Amino acid sequence: MIAEAQLDVGEYQAARAAADRALRKLPGSALALRVKRDVAVQLSDHATAITAGRALAGAEGKLDRWVELVRLCEDIEDWNAMYQFAREGLILHPKAPRLVAALDVAATRGATAAAEAAGGGAPAAEPPKASWWRRTIGKLTGRGDGVEEALATAAASVDAKLATIADELERRATVTDRRTLLQVLRIAHAGADHTDGKVASMLRALRQTPAVSRLPSDKDLTALLRRVLA
Repeated sequence: MIAEAQLDVGEYQAARAAADRALRKLPGSALALRVKRDVAVQLSDHATAITAGRALAGAEGKLDRWVELVRLCEDIEDWNAMYQFAREGLILHPKAPRLVAALDVAATRGATAAAEAAGGGAPAAEPPKASWWRRTIGKLTGRGDGVEEALATAAASVDAKLATIADELERRATVTDRRTLLQVLRIAHAGADHTDGKVASMLRALRQTPAVSRLPSDKDLTALLRRVLA
């Protein structure tokens, strides 16, 4: 891939542009997401790095990707983001030691930082409050402030909607790779912060992915997506 080669030789801006072009054609491309994340790290663009890292973890679903994501948050000392992503990763990989450890570190360090900022005192045994992460990539997760139990509920809600769309497509089209289809839908869904944008992004992704063919018309697909996402 051109973007990967450009990253290897330090042509970061060119690599970013190439990765963006690849993602427009194939929103679920793990390689393009990895290059986009790594370029952002090199350029100290933390918000983009975490956004791409979260998308990469969702696209591949691998434990190592979730660990890389929480370590990235640790490197920039965003304990709230680290805590939330560790929790989210543990939904997919229950009791994974590295994520459990990351959860403990984030809760402890975040609470300590909050206590120090407030002028001392014993740190509270709770996750840190909202940080810039909620503002910059809130649209990716669809979550705002709330108790930690809401994390699993929100993730399950999105997954349920995407599964419903995949079920409908299996009935009305030809799905050759359901796992890839769900990954593509998840990335496209995360690419916008309102229903119209999500529908447009998912429609474009469905037309481009080889995981499904013989799709209904754009009108019918749009109606399906709007019905499920409403």
